[in-house]
Amino acid sequence: MIINYFFYFIIYAFLGYLVEVCYVYIGSGKLTNRGYLYGPICPIYGYGAVIILLCLNPVYESGWWPLVFILGVTLTSLLEYATSYVMEVIFHMRWWDYSNRRFNLNGRICLKNSLLFGVLVMVVFYVIQPFISSIVSRIDSEVVKLFLFYLLLILHIVDTVLSTIKHINLTKVLLKIDEIIEDGKTLINGKTVQLKAFLNNTKLMKRILRLNRHYPSLKVKDKNKRKLSLKEIINRIRTKE
Repeated sequence: MIINYFFYFIIYAFLGYLVEVCYVYIGSGKLTNRGYLYGPICPIYGYGAVIILLCLNPVYESGWWPLVFILGVTLTSLLEYATSYVMEVIFHMRWWDYSNRRFNLNGRICLKNSLLFGVLVMVVFYVIQPFISSIVSRIDSEVVKLFLFYLLLILHIVDTVLSTIKHINLTKVLLKIDEIIEDGKTLINGKTVQLKAFLNNTKLMKRILRLNRHYPSLKVKDKNKRKLSLKEIINRIRTKE
């Protein structure tokens, strides 16, 4: 059972990645990597799918679909809020911000997205899950199943560790750049030299610009607990060049 649910997690995380990429493409006309990890998956969708399958399956089997929708909206909203909060604590970054949307809660969740997630929950239960379940159940060889399980598990753990280190390091760099810019207002040019050293690292700037392109609403919390958008930091850097 655990192995099957891990496969569900990977499949739904991949499908969620495709949903995110298509959603952004429709709005911007550009293909962007919307995943937090190196691999083409969005873990929040995988965790969300596993949670709703475990928690709402009895409700689904009862046949009362309105309750499936309502509880789906509730559970996915709680998960999105908790994920936003935890990621901000770890990385000092707000990865998405719905503050400019109506009926939002602290910019972490909003009514529009919560209702869309509720629709996705319905699609999962009544369309996708029966198909995915039948595919996973066809892997009748225990050897093959265990091989795939450990292979995907190891790849996922390695990807998570490497991606986390990458984003933590990038956060430190962004905060350092902002600190240098702030100090540059009152200190002598020694700090400006440091800033130019950062700017001369084209690989670093490409990473910052790529992150801004993938997450245009991303905000970084500085040492004074102010939330600066990545676009603001980039603009401040450019004014110092």
